[in-house]
Amino acid sequence: MIKNTFRLFAAAPCLLLTLTATGWAQTALAPRGSLWIEGDSTLHRWSSTSTAVEMSVAAPPSGEDLAAAIKNGQFSGLTARIPDASLKSGESGLDKNMRVAMKAAEFPEVSYRLDRYELGKPAADGSTPVKTSGELTIAGRTRVVSIDAVLTFSAEGVRLLGAYPLNMSDYGIKPPTLMFGAIKVKDPVVIRFNLLLPSSTAKKA
Repeated sequence: MIKNTFRLFAAAPCLLLTLTATGWAQTALAPRGSLWIEGDSTLHRWSSTSTAVEMSVAAPPSGEDLAAAIKNGQFSGLTARIPDASLKSGESGLDKNMRVAMKAAEFPEVSYRLDRYELGKPAADGSTPVKTSGELTIAGRTRVVSIDAVLTFSAEGVRLLGAYPLNMSDYGIKPPTLMFGAIKVKDPVVIRFNLLLPSSTAKKA
């Protein structure tokens, strides 16, 4: 059965999320939260899950914490990688057809590189909107994308929430089918994420 949402939990090593900046050393984190894709089909909504996630951030020099670095605009790049094989729906036919559609044998991962971001005015609850621009690569095809999100700073770290709609066909992916074509996955999907980048030195905003 195809489930209701696609969840990618930040729990074990398969997605690599890296924040880089000139002069910064890499620091491994144990991220918490989830990233999921909401999709539909001619039968009902579909779901796929990965529990293989790995994350690291670039720790700024001079002891500045992650939250302060973000607020000061010191990120020069972010790269995320999601192995195609880590996506599981509980429906073996859908998983197989999705990997074929994504050309996983040739392009075994989805990747995203952040080029720049701009923080907006903090809201009354302390959350801060952020506009980002970067390159998303799926099935070997790269497109420049703009993703809006919301950042929340706390003693736990930095929480990132947002969503990004896309058409699989924009990346040369033919939406997969099941039951010899009787069930067809629809082209548009929405990627949603709720991720916490914990930092022992992150200060409350």
